[in-house]
Amino acid sequence: MAQNGNARRILLGSAVALIVVAGGAGLAVRSMLDPDALRSRAIAAIEKQTGRQVRMGALDFHVFPSLSLSVRDVGLSDMAGGAYTDMLTADRLTARLGLMALLHHEIQLEGLTLDHPVAHLERTERGEANWRLSPTSAQASVRPDAATKQAASDWKVQIGSIRVTNADLDWDDRLSGSRGKVVLDHVNLSDVSGEQPRIDVAGHNEKGSFTLAGHTGPITLTSTARSGWPVALQAAFSAGGQQVGKLAVDGSVADPDHMKGYRIRLDGNLTSLARSRPWCRGWICPMCAACRSGPTWWMAARRTRKAARHCSTACIWTRARWMRGATSRG
Repeated sequence: MAQNGNARRILLGSAVALIVVAGGAGLAVRSMLDPDALRSRAIAAIEKQTGRQVRMGALDFHVFPSLSLSVRDVGLSDMAGGAYTDMLTADRLTARLGLMALLHHEIQLEGLTLDHPVAHLERTERGEANWRLSPTSAQASVRPDAATKQAASDWKVQIGSIRVTNADLDWDDRLSGSRGKVVLDHVNLSDVSGEQPRIDVAGHNEKGSFTLAGHTGPITLTSTARSGWPVALQAAFSAGGQQVGKLAVDGSVADPDHMKGYRIRLDGNLTSLARSRPWCRGWICPMCAACRSGPTWWMAARRTRKAARHCSTACIWTRARWMRGATSRG
C-alpha cells in the first residue's frame, strides 16, 4: 500500500509539474504572439536593419493550415532626399511564421508574399541608389521610446523566401540615363539569406514581355563591397507575341551598382533587331560604357576586343544580328 501511495504522489507531482511548465510555456507563447507587441518589434527591427521608416497596418495571426501572419498597408520609406515618400509599398503582406525562432528573439518569415507592391528605384548622378540601405540610419525611428529601442536591439527579422504578384516597378537611373517601368507578373526568390539565392521573374510592359531566371551571389542591400559576386542568369524577350531573343550571363561582378570589376561570358541571339528596340532602348553594355550617344546593346562575338570599345562598330544594335561566346572584363 505504501508503495502504491508513493507512486500516486509521484504521478500527481509529475502531472502538476507538467501543468506548470505547459502553462508557463503557453503564457510565453501567448505573450510572443500578441499582435500589437510583435508588430512593434517587427517595425523596430526592420527600421534598425534598413535605416528606413516602416509603415505597417494591423497584424493578424492565422493558425491553420500553419502559423502565419498577415499585414495590410505596408511601406518602406525612400532614401533621404529621394523623389518619393515611400520606395516600396504593398497592399498586403502574408508569411508563415517560425514559432521556435521567436524564443530566440527572431521573427523568421518563410513564404513571404507581397500583393500588388509598387517599387520606385532611383540613382542620382553621384551614384547614390535608394535600394542601398544604411542600418541604424538617423532616418529610422524618429524619437523612439525606450521600449522600441530595446525591441530594436533585441529582435531581428529573417526572410527565407519571397513571392511577389502583380508588382509595378519603375526606375530612374540618372547616372546611366536609363528610365522606364514594367509590370512584374511574378517574382519568386528562394534562399534569400543564403549564399546562392535563386531568382524567377516574369514581367511585361506595353511593348512586350520578358522572363529572367537563375541565381546570384548573396543578396546584400547594405554594401556594394564584394569580391567576385557570382551571377548566372538567363533572360528571354518577346514583342508582338513573338520571341525577340535570348541572353545568358555567366561570371562575376565586383561592383554591380557601377558595373565595375566584371568578368562575364555572354551567350545569346536576336531574331529581329527591329522588334528588340523596345527592350534595348536606353541600356548600355559594359563593353560600350564609354559611348552614351544613343541606344546600344551587347557586343557581337564576331568583333575584335579592340573594336568592341566603340559602339559604332561593335554593338549588335547597330551592326551584328547575333552573338555567341562573347567574353568581357572590366
